[in-house]
Amino acid sequence: MKSNILYIVSTFLILLAIVMVIPFAIALSGEQAPHRALSDETLSFLVVIILTLLVAMSGKYAFRKEKGTPLNVSDAFIVVGLTWVILPFFGALPFYLSGVASFTDAYFETMSGFTTTGASIFQNPEILPRGLLFWRSFTQWLGGIGIIVLAMAILPALGIGGYQLFKLEAPGGSIPFGKLKPRFREISKIIWEVYILLTVLLIIFLLAGGLSLYDALCHAFTTISTGGFSTKKESIGAFNHFVIYIITVFMFLSACNFQTHYQLLRGNFRALSNDIQLKSMIIIIFFAVAIISIGLIEGKIYQILASGKMLRDCLFQVVSIFTSTGFITTDFDKWPNIARFLLVLLMFIGGCAGSTCGGLKQIRLLIIIKIVLLEFQKLLSPHRVTTVKVGSITLERDEAHSVVGFFVLYLFVALCASAMLMMIGLDIISAISAVFATLGNVGPALGAVSLDYHSVHPLGKWILSFCMLAGRLELFCVLIIPFAWTRQSRR
Repeated sequence: MKSNILYIVSTFLILLAIVMVIPFAIALSGEQAPHRALSDETLSFLVVIILTLLVAMSGKYAFRKEKGTPLNVSDAFIVVGLTWVILPFFGALPFYLSGVASFTDAYFETMSGFTTTGASIFQNPEILPRGLLFWRSFTQWLGGIGIIVLAMAILPALGIGGYQLFKLEAPGGSIPFGKLKPRFREISKIIWEVYILLTVLLIIFLLAGGLSLYDALCHAFTTISTGGFSTKKESIGAFNHFVIYIITVFMFLSACNFQTHYQLLRGNFRALSNDIQLKSMIIIIFFAVAIISIGLIEGKIYQILASGKMLRDCLFQVVSIFTSTGFITTDFDKWPNIARFLLVLLMFIGGCAGSTCGGLKQIRLLIIIKIVLLEFQKLLSPHRVTTVKVGSITLERDEAHSVVGFFVLYLFVALCASAMLMMIGLDIISAISAVFATLGNVGPALGAVSLDYHSVHPLGKWILSFCMLAGRLELFCVLIIPFAWTRQSRR
C-alpha cells in the first residue's frame, strides 16, 4: 500500500479523535462528584481518544514524507474505502469498552451512524448514558455530508488529488454538481454552510417546540443528516404535533439537492422550477400518501374520525422512509400490505441526488425512465438520433450506461444479500426489507426488523453493515476497491 494513503487516513483519525472530545465532555459533565472514579462511559471515551490519537500521530509521523503526494484514481478509491471502514471501528470502541454492546453490535451501530442508516441494535436507546447517546446522533451528522467532504473544506493539505475523494464521497455522486472540478473545495464549503444552516434552524424550531437543548441537538443532527437515530424509544412519536410537523418539513428539505438550497439563498428562485428532482419527489410523495391513506382506511387501521392523525402519520412515514431518515411515529409494519409494499418501494427509490439521503436517487430513476422511453422511440424510428436529457442535464452515452449499470448492480447486490440473510434464518419479508433498508440507508424495515436489529444473527449484522457502507458510497466505490488494490500492487 502506498504511504500517502496511510498518511491521509491518519489525518482523518485525528479529526475523529478531536470530534470525540464533545461526547466525552458530555459524559464527563454527567459525573456526579469530582472525587469519584470515572464511569465506564467517560473512561471509555478517554481511552478511545488517546488510542485514536496515538495511532493517528504514529501514522502521520511514519509517513510524513508523503504529505502532499498526488493521489491517482486507484489511491482515491482505497482512501475512501479504508476511511469508511476504519472510522466506524474506532467510533465503535466507546460502545464496546463501556460494556453496552458486543463489538459486532457496536460496529453495526456505529456504521449505521456514519452511513446515516439509522438501523439500531438497541431496543430502548433511553437506557444509554447521555454521552454515548449523543455520540450515536453525532456520528450521523458527521456522516451525513461526509467527514471527507469536511476535510476538503478545512484541510488544504489534502488539496492535491482531493477532487477524487470529494467526487467519490460526496452525497449522490457527481451528477447534481455539474462541471465543478476546478472549485471542488469551494463547493464542499458551500455544502457544509447549507448543512450547518439547516441544522441551526431546526435546533431553534425544536427548542420552540418544547424539546430540551440536548434532545434538540440530537434530533437536529439525525434529521438534517436523514439518519433517524432518536433518543427516545418511541422515536418522534414521543413528541408533540408541532415537533412532528417541523421534523417532517426538515426531512424533506434535507432530501433536496443542496445546490438548489444554495441557489435559493443567493436569491435565484428559478432554481425551484428548474429542479426536476424536486418536482418528481413532490409528485411521488403526494401519490404515496394518497394510496396509503386509502389502504389504511380500507384496512380499518384508522377510523374516519381520526383522519387527521392518519394523514399526519401517513405523511410523516412516507417522508421519513422516502428520504431514508427512518424516524417513526407508529409501527407501520402493522399497516396493510399495499402500504408496506409502497414503503419498501420508497426505500428503494430515495430522495434527490446531491442531498444526504440514500436509495437509488431521483435523478437515476428519471434517467432510467427516459432511457426506457427512448428505447420505445428507437423501435418505432430505428434511424432517429436520440439524446438522454433529463431537465437541464444532458448525459453522454457513457454516463447513461453507468446509471443503468448502477441500477443493475444495486438489484444484484440486494438479491445476493437477501439470499445470504435467508440462509442464516431470516424470513423472506424481513430479509428483503432489511437489505433495502440498509442498502438505501433507511433503517427500520419490516417483519423481525421493523423496530430494531437486535435479533439478527451476528453474521447477518456484518452483511447488513456491508450493505450500509455500499449504499452510502454508491456501490461502485466499495466493490471496486479489491480491483484498485490489485492494480496498485502490480505497480
